[in-house]
This record gives sequence, C-alpha cells and structure tokens, in this order.
Amino acid sequence: MAMQVRHDHNPLQVNTGLFNMQTPSPSHAYLKQRHWLFGTREFVIKDSRFLLVRERSLLRSHETLIPLELLQANPTYSTSFSIKWLLNSLFMAALTLTLLLLSQKYASILLLLLAFPFGGAALVLLYRFFLYTTRLTVFRQRHTNENFLFLWQNKPDTTQFRTFITRLNHLIRQADTTPAPASPTPSGT
Repeated sequence: MAMQVRHDHNPLQVNTGLFNMQTPSPSHAYLKQRHWLFGTREFVIKDSRFLLVRERSLLRSHETLIPLELLQANPTYSTSFSIKWLLNSLFMAALTLTLLLLSQKYASILLLLLAFPFGGAALVLLYRFFLYTTRLTVFRQRHTNENFLFLWQNKPDTTQFRTFITRLNHLIRQADTTPAPASPTPSGT
C-alpha cells in the first residue's frame, strides 16, 4: 500500500491509510532489525541528511551511506508470498530425494554425488522463498523510481518501526525542500 500525503494539512503529519503518525523527536534516529535467516540490519540517521545501513550476516558485513535526497518520501508497503520459489524448491527437493533413494537402491555412488548439487539448489531456492515471502516497507530511488531500500515491517516491534519510518520520512521531505549546497567553483585563471 502506498502512502498518501495530503498537502492541505500539517506537513509534519502523514496519513498512511492505516494510522496517523506525528513526527517523532530527533532521539528516534536508530533502528535495529534482526531476521533469523538474513542476519542483522541497523539503520542510523546521520546529521539529518544521511542514512547509514549496516548489514551483518554469518559470512558478510557491509555498510552503506545513503544521502536522504536520493529517496522518495512516500514508501510503499509490500506483502508477498512467493509461490514460484516454493514450487521450485519443492521440485528440487523431490528430485534430490529421488536421486538419494535410487542411489541407495542401486548402490550407486554416481547417483549419490549427483544428489548433492540438486540438494544444494533446493536449499538455495528455499532460501529465496523465505527472502521473497516477507512484509516489507520499500523506499524508492527518487530519480529512477526503482526499489532502493527495504525494511522488514514490525521488526523489532511495530511502535519502534513506525516511529523510525515516520522520522525517516520527515527527514526525506526536509532534504527534498532544502536546496543542495552550492558546489565550489574553481577560481578564475
């Protein structure tokens, strides 16, 4: 569900159709999200102009600094159940199980070795199923309108999440109305 903004009322109040939110205090500039499959993500608003995104998982750690003027102010809300990835993972799991049973029945090491890549593919497809079956809040890139920033809804809890999203939305609107600092011009020769 896309957020709707009415311009005939207080610009600090946003009507999402689900609830009304007031702009929170500057102290709510941090959100930490944990997901059992994907690790930890931290969102930190820096200097009211940047969003620092720290992602940590089992094998990876990454930081990204995003200028707020790159984001559209109104996020979209997405709830999806990715049946395509579920069916693909079930097919690969059935194929793996068939290969394992045949390798046991015929005592074939070749069929057993062939079952491992199919089992790995089944796990990857199941991982993709859990990745795409979520409730997300999506911020789009201002210039290309592509999905740019994904946040899991209601993590850590609904109140903290809504407060952070409201604060971020307010700062994005501020960044949109604030003129960009002039770039220095080279001195004449």
